[in-house]
Amino acid sequence: MEKVIVTPENCKAFWAYMAQKEGFTVVEKATAEEMQAIAWAVRAIGGDKNWMKSYTVTIGTRVYVPFKIGAGTHTDRIHQVGTCMHEAQHVRQYKRNPAEYSISYPFSRAARAHYEADAYGVTMESYYYFTGVVWAPGSLANKLKGYYVDEADIHVCKKHLQARAALVKYGVITSGVSKEGLRWWNKRCKGHAKVYI
Repeated sequence: MEKVIVTPENCKAFWAYMAQKEGFTVVEKATAEEMQAIAWAVRAIGGDKNWMKSYTVTIGTRVYVPFKIGAGTHTDRIHQVGTCMHEAQHVRQYKRNPAEYSISYPFSRAARAHYEADAYGVTMESYYYFTGVVWAPGSLANKLKGYYVDEADIHVCKKHLQARAALVKYGVITSGVSKEGLRWWNKRCKGHAKVYI
């Protein structure tokens, strides 16, 4: 199957489509005062000094991106598409029960790990579609170290992602967000890997 080319134009168009379809607003992280305040708090507790440049953040239905959508290399844009789908999954999680999500994500390490494992499963599905490679579950789970969760939570996340990877390697896509996003791409070009959506 031919490789998908993620151009600056179709990357931007995809983000616009998903924002409209999933009901979120994209905000440049560097311009948002609320993100500056959070960055100060992250630095104050000894967190990642590159937080403003390294993490996409979703709060409710606002997605704060630390990059220019469509910019960078082809690999950068593949990751931007995966990030879009990952964050769209967080928006769906929030919309299912806004009060519960708003309390449990910031204040429960186990809940935060669960939400991220679910969203990283979407990342895995997207990455497979564009590259034909299943992202290693351990590598994705280890990303949670930057989310202030316990080692036990990372272990559970890894198990969850291993189960997801077993399906993804056969092209089985289970996430509603992934199905929505990959249908959009299939209308324009075929994925690098065959998937069942």
